[in-house]
Amino acid sequence: MATDQPPHGGRTGGLTFRVNIATVFTALVLCICGTIIAYTYDRHSDAVLDQAGTVIESAADAAIRHTGGMLQPLGSAVSALAALGAADPELARDPAVFPVLLRVLREHPQLQSVYFAFEDGRFLQAFAVPPDVRRYGPNDTPTHPEVAYAVRVLDRGGAAPVDRWSYLTADGTELLAEDAREVTYDARNRDWYKAVKARAEAGDDGVMWTDVVIFTSSRLPGVAPAVPMVDDEGRFLGAAAANITLESLSGFLQTLVPQSSGAAFVLDGDQRLIAFPDASRTVRQLGTTVELVPADQLEEVWLAEAVRHHQGETGRGRYEFTLGGSHYMAAFLPFPEGVGGEWTMAVVVPTDDFVGSLKDTTREIIILSVAVTLIGMVLIGLFSQWISRPLRQMVAEFDRIIRFDMDNGRVLRSNVQEINQLAGALVTLRTALQIFGRYVPKELVRDLIASGQPIALGGQSRHVTILFSDIAGFTQLSERMPTRELMLLVSDHLAAVAQAVLETEGTIDKYIGDSVMAFWGAPVPDDDHAANACLAALLAQARLAEVNRRAAEEGRPVLQTRIGLHADSVMVGNIGSMERMSYTVMGDGANVAARLEGANKVYGTGILASHAVFRDAGERFLFRPLDLVAVKGRREPVRIYELMGAHDPRRPDVAATAEQRALAALTEAGFYAYMERQWDAAEAAYREIEARFPTDPLPAMFLTRIALWRTTPPPEGWTGVHELTTK
Repeated sequence: MATDQPPHGGRTGGLTFRVNIATVFTALVLCICGTIIAYTYDRHSDAVLDQAGTVIESAADAAIRHTGGMLQPLGSAVSALAALGAADPELARDPAVFPVLLRVLREHPQLQSVYFAFEDGRFLQAFAVPPDVRRYGPNDTPTHPEVAYAVRVLDRGGAAPVDRWSYLTADGTELLAEDAREVTYDARNRDWYKAVKARAEAGDDGVMWTDVVIFTSSRLPGVAPAVPMVDDEGRFLGAAAANITLESLSGFLQTLVPQSSGAAFVLDGDQRLIAFPDASRTVRQLGTTVELVPADQLEEVWLAEAVRHHQGETGRGRYEFTLGGSHYMAAFLPFPEGVGGEWTMAVVVPTDDFVGSLKDTTREIIILSVAVTLIGMVLIGLFSQWISRPLRQMVAEFDRIIRFDMDNGRVLRSNVQEINQLAGALVTLRTALQIFGRYVPKELVRDLIASGQPIALGGQSRHVTILFSDIAGFTQLSERMPTRELMLLVSDHLAAVAQAVLETEGTIDKYIGDSVMAFWGAPVPDDDHAANACLAALLAQARLAEVNRRAAEEGRPVLQTRIGLHADSVMVGNIGSMERMSYTVMGDGANVAARLEGANKVYGTGILASHAVFRDAGERFLFRPLDLVAVKGRREPVRIYELMGAHDPRRPDVAATAEQRALAALTEAGFYAYMERQWDAAEAAYREIEARFPTDPLPAMFLTRIALWRTTPPPEGWTGVHELTTK
């Protein structure tokens, strides 16, 4: 029902006062400084090219260092695996080594896989399975959504080779295993294995980096560090190796050149792309073959032209060229030995991207102009903020008033007289609305403020739950107690009920002497109005018990409050005259709630609810059926229940106890047996209640009725309705 729209007729467009001031003064400063700065732009010196060259070579050096920093730890990890295999070859040949391989994959996400290859053809490998892969493995098996790793053991020790694949979760739990239908892989026949074996036999047991290859699973380029495993006697046992994708290097290249029009990339010894800001552009498919893209065939003709300038060169190179009216500068730096293969780092940028060095006199003018502009902007910002702060605070206070947020209102002060006058009017408005809110539901007031429309008489039909409370024995107490003390005592009880109503999003209709009338479901619609009303009634009784405990300690009278609850369709709206009106409910439902409140004294209860409330909220609260009654002023009978507690264990303050549950079960058995004229069963249930709960007046009432019906059976059309004469 509430709205966040501004009141009708309000204008929210236009620039703020602060922005207008800042714009005018900033325009003046920029006009002056801009004229001075513009004069210096035609003063470029020859130093611009040297500066550009230094920047791009620094960028290339940074990329080479980054690549070395990425690859060298991976080579060290493979060396550690080779050392493990040489020291304990039985472990390296056994699937028990897979946790070690998986830990390496977790610590180095650049790795696609890591593996051991042995001289007898045995091969153990662990893979990191990409999360977006739907099929994987030698048989193109659909992947499980929780698969994070795959491991394989290729054994050639039997009559036929067996290639066993297992698929694991992130914590290493096996989900699926399969054997390859066809075993064709033999690491001993691969170039990398032969090369690392030859190096080992020559006495070189260091890291060997393979040439760039394209991995089948990702279709992206990568390299493999391999290290031989040699035992203490110098025998070659096999090799440890890993597959490394260069996708992360491509990602780094995206951030390398600060100017958006430049580019950085890496070439292999054949001038093919192995890393590019867009990693997918490093490869292309020709028929069924996937190959690296030659750099001189790039779509960006200025990049291809830079590569052509460097073709045939092997060392560092810096080139300048003009293409299509634009001037470019390129730098090519070879990677150091031990980092990759015969790789070259290339950076190409348009020289227009560099502002370059200016002549000394021009530079001094620019620095002075920038300083003046910055100082002016700071002063303008401070001045405009000082002028506009009270206005912005006032707008914020008006917004709070529109939301009917009246607590802790700010007192505004300014050096401007007119703003102080507005601030005084704002305080008066807030005070008036605070007083108004004491008499009218806040949600209704909030909607009236937001709508901008005048208040009018009228209402609408709503299904609501109504609460009516009253203090027992108030009339007799008022005759013997001083008025002031009585008012303070009653106020404590009314406050406890009101607090419970407001906490559960209810609306207080009115206070009638010692009574409270409230409802849920209006003005804000509430699909859970019956449950909220039940919770409010239980909270109220719990807090009233605490009020009575304190009153007893202080020697004051202890008061009992009775509550009636009923859910029904009623008229809700503004009732009265244009001079004085009230937001209230009208209809039979309000009368029923009041009658149920009064019926509490007949049944010795604290909260009575109608069947309509039980129907809407019975699953969450403990009720016990009491009677089927005809209340005064209503033709239709009402089945009434005692609300005893909540089923929700998260509300221990109002949770139903085990004794209450037992009493409710016995009462239900007795009542429904009574309604079915099963006098023996009903009497037995009520006798047990009388024995276990001697203070409950309900058994005596029904035992009297049962005795009457046994001597004088009820007529054929008897419905069990009991005439309730109390108001």
